[in-house]
Parts: sequence; structure tokens; C-alpha cells
Amino acid sequence: MAIHIIQTFMLLLVFCSHGLSAKVLTFERGGASNATGIVDTGSLTFEGGLIGYSDEFNGQGGSSLVLGSSLVRYGLFDKFEIRARNAGVIFQDSLVGLNDLGLGFKYAILNDEHGLLPVINLTADFRIPVGRSEFRNPGFDHSYKLSMSHKIAGNFSWFISMTPSFNSRKNRTGEFSTIDLPYVFNLSYAATERMNLFTNTYGQWGFSSFSDSPLSQDVGLTYAFTDDFAMDLSFNWGLNESGPDFGIDCGFAVRLID
Repeated sequence: MAIHIIQTFMLLLVFCSHGLSAKVLTFERGGASNATGIVDTGSLTFEGGLIGYSDEFNGQGGSSLVLGSSLVRYGLFDKFEIRARNAGVIFQDSLVGLNDLGLGFKYAILNDEHGLLPVINLTADFRIPVGRSEFRNPGFDHSYKLSMSHKIAGNFSWFISMTPSFNSRKNRTGEFSTIDLPYVFNLSYAATERMNLFTNTYGQWGFSSFSDSPLSQDVGLTYAFTDDFAMDLSFNWGLNESGPDFGIDCGFAVRLID
């Protein structure tokens, strides 16, 4: 299946990029990273996942397939956007359904680089428990991502994010809460004005015996076909026992209102 996805993606690159002179569309898809940057005021974008596959789910045996993940972003002010997201249709072993709805915002603490100071964004996400019961959080989950990025020499740039996450869980004795810290370390290279290559080291520190601490790596690329449409493709693998053995992710971003 992975080979067919790669072949289809490369054919799309050849077919759609002919004769275009597009600049790279900044969007948050691309492996595990959520890039810095705020949607322009009055602009509406949609980022969707065509496919997300992992042959191990949450450190357990089995596989997970996700179709149609979505993120809607609207620029409300110069440094502030509102957001709505969902993981899409999840196929986990014999279960099929949606997980919770995420509502939140993103605020640009520093919208531009200033010398050695990086771009700094804060993204808040609040999970509304509306999904299938097996995928639904038993309580109110919320997270706060602090992300930073800066250009290096040439066309290289780095990105770092830390996301304190407050998650509700349930076992035989009842409901309880845990604190986890997902993180991403990203290195990107602008190969052309349309194509960006990237690699991410990402995972999570779980601060309780009920939380896994997976560690993974991915490599991939994003490609802008036009000013308003881009796609991405990435492959990932686990660096410890809690991470997936292998995974693949492919999606797109489109600007609906400019």
C-alpha cells in the first residue's frame, strides 16, 4: 500500500506542478510538527489527512488507520486565529468511529524573528467529548503548545514545541487525570520555493504509570502546487518500544478564503 501511495503522490507532483510558479504555502501539516505562523486576518484554511497509518497503536499490538483528519483555521485578528480539529474516521482493529472535537486558538507571541529571538506561538486546544465511546475522553482534556522556530544558515530552519497536556482517563476504580508532555524537534530544508524537506524527532513524556512515553522519527516533504494548495507525505518509525514500528501519513492544505 505504501508503494502505491508514493507512486500516486509523485505522479501528482509531476502533473500538477508543470508551468506553475507557486510560493510555498505555510501550513501545519507535515509529519509530527505544527509549524509556527498565524493565518492572515479574514483568511480561512482547511488541512486534511488523506491517510494516516500505524502498525502499532498506543504502544499496544494491532494497527490504526485514520482517514480524513481535519483542521480548520480562521484568522480573527493580526496575531490570533481560532481553530477546530478532529482526527477523522479511526479504524482501530475491529472498531470504527470518530474521536473528540478540538476547539481552540493560536496566538503569535512573536510573529517574526528578531535577531536570535525565534518566532514564538502559543496554541491552546480544548477537547469536546463527542466521539465514539471507545475513543472518547471521559472528562475535559486540554493542552497548551508553546512552539518556536528560526532560520539557520542557508535554507535550513529549526522548530521546537512543548505541549503540557491535561488528559482524563478511566479504569475500574473510576476517572482520574494525568499530565503528559508531547514534544517535537524539527529540522527543515527548503529545497526549492515549492518543496520543503523535513525530519522530526517527536514523542511524549508521560508523568504517570498510566501514560506511555513513545519516541519516534519521521522524514517527509511538503509541496506547494499553487499559492493556495499544498500536499505532504511522510514516513515514521519508532525509536523505543512504545513508538510505532512503522507508519505513513499523507495529506493536504487548501486556502478557502483569502
